Amino acid sequence: MKAPWSNLPNSAKEVPFKKRLALLLESGGADFNLVADYYAERNSLAHGGGFQSAISMPIVVNDFLRLYKKIRA
Repeated sequence: MKAPWSNLPNSAKEVPFKKRLALLLESGGADFNLVADYYAERNSLAHGGGFQSAISMPIVVNDFLRLYKKIRA
């Protein structure tokens, strides 16, 4: 089975993050929104802002491990 992202253009700028995320998770679903929220936090920090909400790294790690297992299934 061919991975859906293998058909994406070479330049990541051509496909917005949420559209790429929708290839893996149901758009608008709880897991999709969780990743989108983490991405918003990442963008805030990357562009000189601060955290928009409190972050607990053990929770973040557990969330991403759970999502990894879900996507790999």
